[in-house]
Parts: sequence; structure tokens; C-alpha cells
Amino acid sequence: MRTGLQTFVTQNGLAERIHLHGEYALTELPGILDAVDLVVLPSRWEGLPLVLVEAMLKGVPFVACAAGGTEELGENNPDVMVTGTDWAEFEAGLVAMAVKIRAGGIDPVRLHGWAEARYGYAAVSERWLECLCRPREFFGVP
Repeated sequence: MRTGLQTFVTQNGLAERIHLHGEYALTELPGILDAVDLVVLPSRWEGLPLVLVEAMLKGVPFVACAAGGTEELGENNPDVMVTGTDWAEFEAGLVAMAVKIRAGGIDPVRLHGWAEARYGYAAVSERWLECLCRPREFFGVP
């Protein structure tokens, strides 16, 4: 999908405003997230992409395809856009998110709070302790 996305950027004269990062070193991520308005992940095959969780924790919205665990990140989350895996659907979601960003419809604090409540240290460590200390109850085993 990267070729299609690059074509869209070029055809719409956005090459100076939209940069496709591709692969990056983990140490580069904080700087990248500080410098962007939107994270885009047009992947058809994913588990739970941590870059999207990291973006939300920084208050950066994203547009991503509903692949693997990605769809869960859009549940009751008004500050992100999860689309189908069809290119036209993804492109429509990208345009809709750009409109929302320009209109001031994204709340970085709310987005951070949404992610923190589900994937932050307190939430995750509590679930791990529950799993490790009470595995039968955690997994619903009689």
C-alpha cells in the first residue's frame, strides 16, 4: 500500500508536507512523534502495532487499516480512524481524518487518556498481576 500512498501524496502536491518515514530506529520514535500531526499505518497484516499505542500516548492521532488487533484501538476512540483494508476505504479515512484535524476535532489529552487507561503501566501491570497471581480466575477456568 505504500506505493499507493506515495502516489496519492505526489498527485495531490503534498510531497513537501507529507513524509513517509518507513522503517526507523526505536530511538528515533520520540522525535518523529513530536514532529508529526498524524501517524498512518496502511498495513493489511498486523498484530497489535505498538507504534499506534505509542502515538496515542503522545496524543498523536492515527489512520490505520483494521488488521489484526488494530481494530480494537478504534473502539470508542474518537481521536483515531480505523478503516477497512481496501485502498479506497483507507484513502477516504485519511481524508476524513485530515478534515477532522484541520477543524480542531482531535483532543490530544483525551487520546492520551484513552491509551493510558488501556495500555499504560498501571492498567497493564494490574492485568499481569491478576493473570500471574490468579490464573484460574483470569482465564475463567473452573
